[in-house]
Amino acid sequence: MSCTHGSGGVLSPAPPWRPASRWLPVLCLAAVLLPLTSSVLAADSCLSTIGSNFNGTSIAGGDFVWFNAVAKVKGVSPGSTTSVRFDSSTIAFTAGGTAYQLDVPGNTIVFSPAASEATTTFDGTSWTTTVPSDYAGNVFVAGLPFQVPAGGLPGGVKPVRWSGQFTSATSGLTVQWQWAAAVYTQFSSDPAALGVKPIDGGHANPYANSDHAGTPEQFKSFVTGGARGGGGSNWTGSYSGTMAVVPCTPALTLEKAFAASPLQNGQSSSFTLTVTASGETATDLSLSDILDPALQLDGATVTQGDGTCTASAQTVSCQFPSLAAGATAQVTVQFTANEPPGICGSGCQVVNCATAADDAGESATGCATVTIVVIQE
Repeated sequence: MSCTHGSGGVLSPAPPWRPASRWLPVLCLAAVLLPLTSSVLAADSCLSTIGSNFNGTSIAGGDFVWFNAVAKVKGVSPGSTTSVRFDSSTIAFTAGGTAYQLDVPGNTIVFSPAASEATTTFDGTSWTTTVPSDYAGNVFVAGLPFQVPAGGLPGGVKPVRWSGQFTSATSGLTVQWQWAAAVYTQFSSDPAALGVKPIDGGHANPYANSDHAGTPEQFKSFVTGGARGGGGSNWTGSYSGTMAVVPCTPALTLEKAFAASPLQNGQSSSFTLTVTASGETATDLSLSDILDPALQLDGATVTQGDGTCTASAQTVSCQFPSLAAGATAQVTVQFTANEPPGICGSGCQVVNCATAADDAGESATGCATVTIVVIQE
């Protein structure tokens, strides 16, 4: 099942706030969670909403509210790569007589058995958080910096509702998510510049501290009171109640499989990309795979389905006119391990993701991990 939302969860160059008259319809209804309660949404509910409140501190115009969400994902197999997608995400509230709806960039959470350290990146439109597949704590789900307009926001704004849908091609998962919000006097509107912490605690991530997942490490000194935070060391703000969700099966699924691991530097191998129209017929289906610089692209071939592929520099681009409901298309991507000497000692782990999308706005992401072994001479 799939849900649709007009924004597609993409952060546009325009300010993310806008009057209620420009709200776009949400075509999949879900329950609203009030603070200090929890329940499980069945798979056919699709869209999850958590409602909570801001504290009584007013927020000055020009300050930034850092909305951030985290989740614990249950049911991940430690020996396999599992992806969970969070998108169609919005934050809605009314303050000072003005209604706001903020479009939140999506995120793909990748649990990888080869990942030794958690990371969070932003590519200009969406987040990717990669964590070791045996990690069971809070993972950064999504975040949005919102600059408060002139005139500011009063204290006590309520309710503030964050909605989004979780999808995964892996069955048996449960996502327990919650959100928070903190205020900063200085911030960046570019999410890539924030230094967002991917997981809780000081182990297996770039930040050796006790901060929560979602902490904007590069701007901690500018935190102040407001939204759901009191300033000081409360860099994410206090959490809302928790909602447990069974992820939906997406309308498109994409699996990316690696032929063998580990791979010696200089050795050739391949990825297999398998995209399935799990819902209705997908038309004008595109498939894109941008290889990491450590993987030299050698070519791409359609091995199943009526489509064509081109390979240029490090990018594979494929087009399929249509893919019938339940049908599968497959592409093989050939590459050679090409890790520059001295970069990562005796070896590297590379997580590489591909994306698929159709003209109805459905999309899917598939990731695979390559371990490159560098033989020391």
